[in-house]
Amino acid sequence: MQSIYWVLSWACHRKCPHCYDDRFRPYVRDALRAVVSEGQAAWPRVLANLPDRMRWVDAKGRTQPTTLILAGGELLIDGVREELFYPVLAGIRDRWGDDGPRISVQTTGDIMTEEHVRQMIARGVSSIAIASIDDFHVGHAGDGKFRLMDRIRTMMARLGVREVSLGIAQDERLNEPKPARPETGPSFLIFGAQPDLWIGELWPRGRAWANGLVQADYETNFCARWSGAKSFLEYG
Repeated sequence: MQSIYWVLSWACHRKCPHCYDDRFRPYVRDALRAVVSEGQAAWPRVLANLPDRMRWVDAKGRTQPTTLILAGGELLIDGVREELFYPVLAGIRDRWGDDGPRISVQTTGDIMTEEHVRQMIARGVSSIAIASIDDFHVGHAGDGKFRLMDRIRTMMARLGVREVSLGIAQDERLNEPKPARPETGPSFLIFGAQPDLWIGELWPRGRAWANGLVQADYETNFCARWSGAKSFLEYG
């Protein structure tokens, strides 16, 4: 497979009305320790069950590393980062060494610091997906999402992390770079639940469904998009 999406924990610092699963929410004290303990118990078994050779063959017959996408919840919050997220990164390196998968991390980005980025890169992360550019996140509605984008881009430029693009932005204020040929070195991309960015209709489940926010119908083909099978089960 091109990509495998691995949710490490339900714990998040947000309880967004458009989320696709009710379990993604803030947990505190004993509840946080309990949900993190679930992840701690599960990840060694999940890791052991992954293929010994994390590779796939593209349409031109070239062998490429599988992308392992790590996500929450939010993996950078206190109580999750050191206790669960970083140990998983260490486990991946122990399992495959330099012949492992390409590691991508999905984060809301709003609590991410330069030190977080440095620590992720040092532990083998090659791509950081900022999945928070939408009007449903408190503080990011309207121009708020553009301020977050500016902050992220400034921080990443200082750290030498280049921006890549899914190539689907429609609003010129998103100022996405043009899709480019693959390069070496760490990268980041920005997307979110916006009609012009990713999954505007929202998946018909979880709080999005309960809150009546879903705009999808039977003509909506999520599997043909980045929000579905694209770059997971097909080429490109």
